[in-house]
Amino acid sequence: MTTNYSEHQYSLSIGYTNVGTIGKVEKIQFHSSLKKFRRFYNGSIHNHFMSHADADISYVLSDGWQDDGYVGYIYTKQESGTIPLYRLHKTYTPGVDVEHRYVINSSESYNLQ
Repeated sequence: MTTNYSEHQYSLSIGYTNVGTIGKVEKIQFHSSLKKFRRFYNGSIHNHFMSHADADISYVLSDGWQDDGYVGYIYTKQESGTIPLYRLHKTYTPGVDVEHRYVINSSESYNLQ
């Protein structure tokens, strides 16, 4: 998942498939229930992770992940006219190979196995 057009184009060039836009991310915090959505990278396992939760952020930073900056702002609770964004993870090798997925339809989790 990315909001960066160049990164999107590069991903397509190396074999990723565009499955469409899953939603909109706010560029500015114009509402009190919006929280900064940040992205992190772990080079040793070649994986990205995104979160707005302080506990997640503290953990990944203490575990050696690099802060890639913020993606935008997301609502931390259901607001009128918004839809949930689900975060899923799958562990292939504990502590080494973990994949994170972000989807807007909870039934998509069954397709990721």
